[in-house]
Amino acid sequence: MKEALKHGSCCENTYRDLQLVLKPVANTMKMIASCILLAVCTTLVASHHFHTNRCLPAMGKYPFDDQKFSGDWYVVSRAFRPDEFGPLKCDKVHYSAELVGNLTRSTMDIHVKQEDGTEQHWMGKGQAMLPGYSSTTSMAWKNSDIDQWHSVARHAVLATDYDSYALIHACLERYDGSTDDFSKVVFNMIWSRTAALDAAMLKTLKSIMSSFDLEDDDWYDVPNTDC
Repeated sequence: MKEALKHGSCCENTYRDLQLVLKPVANTMKMIASCILLAVCTTLVASHHFHTNRCLPAMGKYPFDDQKFSGDWYVVSRAFRPDEFGPLKCDKVHYSAELVGNLTRSTMDIHVKQEDGTEQHWMGKGQAMLPGYSSTTSMAWKNSDIDQWHSVARHAVLATDYDSYALIHACLERYDGSTDDFSKVVFNMIWSRTAALDAAMLKTLKSIMSSFDLEDDDWYDVPNTDC
């Protein structure tokens, strides 16, 4: 833990916040959150303070059990840059994975419901970056309304306990030929096995994800009351 904290003030500040948030919480949760902090800080510390229009590397959890991770998840909070979806009433994900050759292929079925009741279904198809490293994938996306796969994003499961929470980071790059500009779309999410997550734990997870230069007001909490 100390070695990870030496690399940047982002982790030092997060660690202090973590202790304040968890002071009244049971020792078990302290241990869980400290493990999350170590895993995420060691992953993100190299990219902190770098503002660029290119996606920076973010490696996922290792070891990672994609079968234990499979099943239903709810996106309980998200911070997208830019946010092209707007406020949602429901954001639910079904994750599955299988080994194809020596690489894991993952599938995500995503159901979202906007505040006006409009529903959309998305599908994600991913392939592990390396054999035995299925937490980090190249992920393509498709909206059920348009039979066309979109740009490939790098998708990483940064941390999870498989039973309650997961921290997700994804990033894809775009090029606009009319303006000759490169840009990126960044997706940071907190997943939960249930429609809502304990408020103290959610606050702690947001604090940990602040290593992506996220402020509290960058997050949008999805109520998941109409899924």
